[in-house]
Amino acid sequence: MPQAMLFVRGENGGISHNPRESTTSDDMQLCVDAFTHVLNQLSQELS
Repeated sequence: MPQAMLFVRGENGGISHNPRESTTSDDMQLCVDAFTHVLNQLSQELS
C-alpha cells in the first residue's frame, strides 16, 4: 500500500525526538488541512 508522511514545521531549531520538540497550533492546523485535502482527493478518485 502506498504511504506518505506529513512533516510539520518545528520550533526550537528543528529539534525532533526530544522533550523540547514543539510546534505551533497554526502549523498543526496546516497539517490537518493538508491531510484532509489528500483524503478528499483520494475519496473522489475511488468514487
